[in-house]
Amino acid sequence: MKIKITLGLLIFALAISCQNSDKFDLESETKEILKAEAKAREYHFKKNVKALLGGFSKDFISINNGKIEKPTYDESFKKFDSYFKSVEFIKWDNNLPPIVRFSDDGSIAYVAVDKLVIVKFNDEKGNKVIDTTNFAWLSVFKKQSGRWSLDCIASTRR
Repeated sequence: MKIKITLGLLIFALAISCQNSDKFDLESETKEILKAEAKAREYHFKKNVKALLGGFSKDFISINNGKIEKPTYDESFKKFDSYFKSVEFIKWDNNLPPIVRFSDDGSIAYVAVDKLVIVKFNDEKGNKVIDTTNFAWLSVFKKQSGRWSLDCIASTRR
């Protein structure tokens, strides 16, 4: 009888401990995601393409201007390098606080962003131009090997 009770308690304890291992710390993970968003801002102002792309997953997907693309690292590098070299960032700021949500198991996060981007660049004639764009996008992050990486971004502008 004691063995059955002990065995029952052991199985119960194991079941409880397994359940708790699937939990994630919502506050901590939200801070990590918001930190990644803040780093992206820093990388834009510092024009650090390598650091920016270091946060992308190997299977990164971009949805923009009615197109779905799965760019390679080299394609993304070329695109961002060209963009960063052609503009000076004046603002890359949230209009509203980002909205962060997680999958039930905490392995996927998505962030709704409302961002004001103001850049300065030279037009074809060499004149300084200031461009202001309001973006709304959804970033999807995947946690792999304990690290969040940007897996997909779907962007619109107004």
